[in-house]
Amino acid sequence: MRESYVAARQAGSTPSAAWRAAIGKPAEINPAVKMTTLPTVADLLTAQIGRERYANAFYTALATWADAAGYDGLKAWADREAISEMGHAQKLIAYGRDRDITGLAAIPAPPTTFGGYTTALSQALDLERQVSAALQTLTTTARGVGDEPTALIASDLLRGQVESEKELKTLIQRVARADTTTLDLLDHELMEAA
Repeated sequence: MRESYVAARQAGSTPSAAWRAAIGKPAEINPAVKMTTLPTVADLLTAQIGRERYANAFYTALATWADAAGYDGLKAWADREAISEMGHAQKLIAYGRDRDITGLAAIPAPPTTFGGYTTALSQALDLERQVSAALQTLTTTARGVGDEPTALIASDLLRGQVESEKELKTLIQRVARADTTTLDLLDHELMEAA
């Protein structure tokens, strides 16, 4: 099913049309059956878009702080994460537009200071866990009302969350064991990986 979706997206289909093709549904949705009939899923999707936009702002703020603190690797890593989060938001926004969801929720301002390398990574892990929980709720709710396209797009993002959380847990463990020289080496590794 995922291969069908990827092929349809590469051929230029909109996200929802690609999902419909992947699950064998007609390319067009009957206007009477659009997302407006599923307000709970629509509300959860709108909230998830806000979370992804906030995550983008959070990682942008983290990159700015890391740059000022002289952590070039953490800056490069956070910049990469910010771009990834904006990609998630844009993917969900495009999908929402296909389903007649056009509103965006306001997002709070991210922190501007992080207190240190470990604290910054811990805050990022907390954020990723919140995003994961919300994606799980969106996936479960969408499946519960028979909205498989929304469940599929949310579960696709959820898969990436597992990797993000694991990466952050590993980084936090490594920083906790690090002295100044080791932290500099770790920071350099992050810069090279970004």
